[in-house]
Amino acid sequence: IKILGGGFDNWKNSQGQTINWGNPTSFVNKSKVIFLEQNDFKKMLDEKKINIEIIDVRPKTSFNEFIPGAKNIPLDELEKRRSEIEIDKEIVVYGNTELEGFMAGVRLYDLNYFSCYVLRGGFELWKKDGLPLAK
Repeated sequence: IKILGGGFDNWKNSQGQTINWGNPTSFVNKSKVIFLEQNDFKKMLDEKKINIEIIDVRPKTSFNEFIPGAKNIPLDELEKRRSEIEIDKEIVVYGNTELEGFMAGVRLYDLNYFSCYVLRGGFELWKKDGLPLAK
């Protein structure tokens, strides 16, 4: 057994890496995220851009319809399943809402995935606008 001297607060104060939950009112968290407009993302899909990985962070029970090519890694499993995410690709992440995607984008940034984009409007807006879906 090892003990972290000074506790978690000491770890953070000494610039130890932590994973943030993604507070949308935090300026620091906002600086970690790049939003991708739906039309730009649809264009990437239409051009069959191969150097992207699409991650759907909705719960497994919601993954019966999804954006074509998406891989389901629920938000609460991102850290534990990070080995399934290719670090050399641009990542597009989305949740049901833009907030859920934002939270995932912050976590991925904190896990050292710096080429990560959050889909503006999330899956709800994608579906509402009648954009392509897979089942």
